[in-house]
Amino acid sequence: MKLSLKEKIIFLFTGTSFLILFFLLFLTSARFNRLSIETAKSRISLLADKEVKKFEAALERDMSVARTIASSMTVTIKEGKTSNIQEYNNLYTNILEQYPDVLSVWDSWELKFVEPGYTYEHGRIKNYAWREGGKILVNTIRTEKTESSADYITLKTNKSESLEEPYFDNYEGQTENILMTSVIAPCIIDGNFAGVAGLDIPLSNYHQVVKSIVPFKDSYAFIISPQLKFIAHPDRDLIGDDALFSYESIFTSHGVQDKVINGEPIEFEATDINGKLSFFTFRPISVGKCPQHWSFVLITPRETILAEARHVFWTTLTIGLIAILLLSGFIYLMTLKFLINPISKVTQNLERLSKGHVDNSMIVDVDNNDEIGTMITHLNKTVEGLYKKTEFAKQVGMGNYDTSLELLSDEDVLGKSLIEMNENLRKAREEALIRQRNEEKRRWVNEGLARFGDILRQNNNDIEALSASIVKNLVGILNANQSGLFIYNDENTDEPYFELTAAYAYNRQKFIKKHILLGEGLVGTCALEKQTIYLKDIPENYIAISSGLGEAKPRNLLIVPLKVEDKIFGVLELASFNEFEDYQIEFVEKVAQSIGQTLQSVRTNIRTAELLAKTQQQAEEMKAQEEEVRQNLEELETIKEELEKRTAEMEENQKQLEWEKSLLDSLLNYLPDKIYFKDLKSRFIKVSKSTLEFFGMSKQEELIGKSDFDFFTEEHARPAYEDEQRIIRTDTPIIGIVEKEVMNDGRVTWAETSKLPLKNSHGETIGTFGITRDITASKLMEEEISKKSEKEEAFKRDLEKKVIELENLYKAINDSAYVIEYSPEGNVTFINEAYLQLLNLNADDVIGKHHSYQMEFTDEQRKNYKQFWDDLNNGIVRKETSKFSINDKTYLFYETYTPIRDAEGNVVKIMKIAFNVSHLLSENQI
Repeated sequence: MKLSLKEKIIFLFTGTSFLILFFLLFLTSARFNRLSIETAKSRISLLADKEVKKFEAALERDMSVARTIASSMTVTIKEGKTSNIQEYNNLYTNILEQYPDVLSVWDSWELKFVEPGYTYEHGRIKNYAWREGGKILVNTIRTEKTESSADYITLKTNKSESLEEPYFDNYEGQTENILMTSVIAPCIIDGNFAGVAGLDIPLSNYHQVVKSIVPFKDSYAFIISPQLKFIAHPDRDLIGDDALFSYESIFTSHGVQDKVINGEPIEFEATDINGKLSFFTFRPISVGKCPQHWSFVLITPRETILAEARHVFWTTLTIGLIAILLLSGFIYLMTLKFLINPISKVTQNLERLSKGHVDNSMIVDVDNNDEIGTMITHLNKTVEGLYKKTEFAKQVGMGNYDTSLELLSDEDVLGKSLIEMNENLRKAREEALIRQRNEEKRRWVNEGLARFGDILRQNNNDIEALSASIVKNLVGILNANQSGLFIYNDENTDEPYFELTAAYAYNRQKFIKKHILLGEGLVGTCALEKQTIYLKDIPENYIAISSGLGEAKPRNLLIVPLKVEDKIFGVLELASFNEFEDYQIEFVEKVAQSIGQTLQSVRTNIRTAELLAKTQQQAEEMKAQEEEVRQNLEELETIKEELEKRTAEMEENQKQLEWEKSLLDSLLNYLPDKIYFKDLKSRFIKVSKSTLEFFGMSKQEELIGKSDFDFFTEEHARPAYEDEQRIIRTDTPIIGIVEKEVMNDGRVTWAETSKLPLKNSHGETIGTFGITRDITASKLMEEEISKKSEKEEAFKRDLEKKVIELENLYKAINDSAYVIEYSPEGNVTFINEAYLQLLNLNADDVIGKHHSYQMEFTDEQRKNYKQFWDDLNNGIVRKETSKFSINDKTYLFYETYTPIRDAEGNVVKIMKIAFNVSHLLSENQI
């Protein structure tokens, strides 16, 4: 049949279009089939991530409470407020009332941080509050010198947060134990472990949570610990059991345990315990900085995923075939423009998306408003949203946390997660910056105080040099412009004043004379009120010192009193262009207190030296006057008028001498140190009041003329006498010697003594004088510390002896029996050589294996086996008789399983001691 060109074109194009459309439809359906499978897997992963965040949020809340307690402990220790740490139990009671799902709150304080003088490595105080019988109970326990808890020692060593391996226990008094865990935060001070704070939380409610997670038909979820124990499972009876009983071959072949411990996500396909090929999804549950990770496991049958994909495939294919048959004529005109090109672009973009490629060039122009146009529009929005998220993530990665991201909708989970991540990173950076600034301020204050400690120990016999050093260094440390030091001068008791002893401005010392009365101006007001004055906008005419370069005058003024026990010794004045920070003001106040104490000491030393020198000078002047009077008396007959004049002068000098004597008497009557003057034969000629009281006397006359031999034993008196005679002979003083004084009545005291030659006005040595300070209390303390050290050494030797005895006892058991040690979970931690030789195995083949390794149980046996380990973990000794064969030889062992507890009564390991009683078997049994 002859066809026209139009008919040929129509026939050829329609047929070709039909075949092409059918082929494209098939490819598209197959691609949708694959995408459906991948989408289902992505949904599983997203669902797992979502559930993990819920678990992490709950655990992180509890960890935040523990962190807060640990931070409070750090502040308490640093501030030295550790006398009433038992009061933390009140806080823990409030926490238990506020959080009904928390079972217990507890802490542990290292004694060497809370008790000054405690020198042992181990020792702690534990406060804890728990629920029991519907009530909240509290207790405090103290342990010293030793530490038997291996878990606590691990916490001390790691110095990190911890999410403990789940365990069974009971705080409420129920008949059955419940599964629980502990979240623990350490208290770290200057890099040293000072204690921990923790919460015990139940895990029983996790069972209902995981039981409700059924995103697909026949799918199920559970949670496992790093030791592969079921924390939560739809089957309540499996909670706490070893997951290896059910999934050993699967977990071993995919290296699950190591990845769970390392907190790695895992995805693989394997046949589950129901015999179905399933998709296994593992997601780590991590809390804070804990090194431990739990794992959330979601198992979905592959058939469920494929069924949904097949449904999509056949539905798509059927609808496409019907559409092709109905619209084949219309395809000739519209397919190229409205179907093939858009679908091709969509397919290309989907393929590029599947490879992870996203950019604005993937935006497709929309020429129609049908379903394909809608699909393209949504795809464009997806591409645009992913591109924006990619750019957002890049900005966050570069540290630009202020960038913003517009969500596609309220259901934009990825966008919300990215925004949440950005916000968390921004907060973390801000917190880190705040901590860094606070640490820098504390370090600056401590370094400044240490530096001023050295400064104040220099020039402490010269107030002007010391003052100049103080103001110069203060200006340098605070980056101030001017500084002045006013010292209280009360030599004129009627009108005391504050004298400017040193000034420093514009990098050089200023020599200015200035007196300020109490209450006069800001300096006088500061001294009167005994409070710091800080002004940020002082008048232009307040500061009189200006720079020769014409700089502006500083506008910030800080005035701090030099106060010691509410007594003012001076005022410190600082001026700066910059405002003083709070920590700088606090630093200046602390330095001011140290300066006041130094000035008090310096002033006392200077006045004491001046009084001693002045007294000696007056004594010499008095002797000269007496000689002059004697000469005047000899010439009395011839120079009467001159005598009267000299007599008047002598009376005036006598008054002056009495005034000076009153000063010396004040020194001798009120200074607590013993002061005494002796003649050339070391006999007392004058002493201070404290010396009289030391010898039990009340009058000078009772002591005058006596020597050390009258009060001390020969052992002390003889060396003291020889020292004094050597001073008289050599004119060499003795400074700061420590002496043991033994009285005739048996009393023993210790003293620090300085002795010097006593001279007359002609420079002749007429005796000695000395100052003695009683240091008996400090020497007795040294002796007490020495005795305690000897006792500690004896205790240590006794302890070492007991350790050797225990080691020998353990060796004897090890040599005479078959010994295996298990963890509370049932894993082998030790096996002796006798057992290894019997089994013909190496230790590496056994260590880490579970007690039930290669055992098969019936339901009844499994129940009994679980009860067996529950008894052991509850501290009950179990005795068993075991019969087994090795190399065709039958053995009968009598075995004792003994729980080993720590100092707190917790079972930390199980020791099995077995004895070979095979001789009890009959010949046919063997």
